[in-house]
Amino acid sequence: MNQSGFNLVSLIAALSVLAILIAFILVELDPAEKINQSKDARRQQDILLISYALDDYMKNNNGALPDGIIPTTDKSVLCTSAATLNCDNSANIDCLVLDESGDFLSSYLEGLPIDPDKTDVMDSGYYLQVDSSNHIVVGACQVSASSDNSISYTTSLTSVPPPVWTCAGAGGFADASGHCWFRNTTANRWDCGQVCSSYNNLACESGVYTTSWNSCSIMIGTGATCSTTCSKSTLNNVNFPMVYTSIASCYYDTNAASVITCDQADPPLNYHLVCPCVEKL
Repeated sequence: MNQSGFNLVSLIAALSVLAILIAFILVELDPAEKINQSKDARRQQDILLISYALDDYMKNNNGALPDGIIPTTDKSVLCTSAATLNCDNSANIDCLVLDESGDFLSSYLEGLPIDPDKTDVMDSGYYLQVDSSNHIVVGACQVSASSDNSISYTTSLTSVPPPVWTCAGAGGFADASGHCWFRNTTANRWDCGQVCSSYNNLACESGVYTTSWNSCSIMIGTGATCSTTCSKSTLNNVNFPMVYTSIASCYYDTNAASVITCDQADPPLNYHLVCPCVEKL
């Protein structure tokens, strides 16, 4: 009996191990689950591809999103033709239409990726959404594998459009010709290149002509005090287009058609240049 009892226990143990192995093999060899996992892996790749393309585009376009992309808190599907589409729990939402011949799809994505279970770019199966921190989320509207609840990637990109640069917004004064002027607010004897660099993200605009009729109004517009005098002058035999002093005096070049050069010699002590500056690109 001892021998038969030992054999029965051994048989039960062997059958248990065999059952575990069979279950493991069935899961590993389940063709449907393998296909589903492959589809989800493709979705992950497509999501990252879209995310990286958006990042590159925005870096090269001063933070602007491609035309047609205005993401919201809803899951808006990327598409190539206007339609209302469903995505997960967001129903009948206008899709984000991308021009197939536009710069974003042709140069950054080389075509809109399509979900493995979709057949047409009119409904890519991939969405954009903004989260509570206003960051852009790229995701797949559906998943296939039983182990996945959702597939998405939260980018570091923000959907807030970059502010439009204006002369006044940057602290300058725009003349009638559209040039933007800034004054040296320091005690340093700077040339125009240094003056513009002292402001945020500005560079000197060389080759700008200044004429005598608007020089005083430009200097006053930049905040220079010209209450004592504003007149033509040549300082130390060097012609400066426009300068002001700390004693409320402003002077402009005796040459009515003087040209701004960014590396023009430093003005005399206590004289400060007024210079044309542009936004750095």
